[in-house]
Amino acid sequence: MTPQRQEEVEERLRLAKGFLATTELPANANEYEIRNALSRCYYAMYHVCNALLAAKGDPPRTRHKDLQKEIRHSLGDPFSDNLKKWQVRREHADYRSDWVAQAYSGDVKQLRDAAVTILEEVRTEFERYRELITAEEAKSEAPDERS
Repeated sequence: MTPQRQEEVEERLRLAKGFLATTELPANANEYEIRNALSRCYYAMYHVCNALLAAKGDPPRTRHKDLQKEIRHSLGDPFSDNLKKWQVRREHADYRSDWVAQAYSGDVKQLRDAAVTILEEVRTEFERYRELITAEEAKSEAPDERS
């Protein structure tokens, strides 16, 4: 892997970890803290996906649909479908003022319980991507056997 590509991977991972760190919810989290955590978890996944692409030697994707398409091509439908699902949740959290009322009957505790489950899922997937990145880095460091 070129030094520039390694720098891209590291920078994307730095951003992803930073966004993920902001998703910790206190027991008494209010609606806005929960909405923010759900939004930030999507961006953590956005950057870890771009880190994986960089580790594979591909350029980052700045358009969300392009990233989903490339992840589908590289890893398959389940990975792309998850990324799309997290993007939709982010959009609800960021833009839909009626989202909590409609999806959770206005019950912030119910929202928090759902968010905790979603955030655990995202953290698990985040680690899965980290393992894929590590595997790609190991491949790029292995001697070329065709020589």
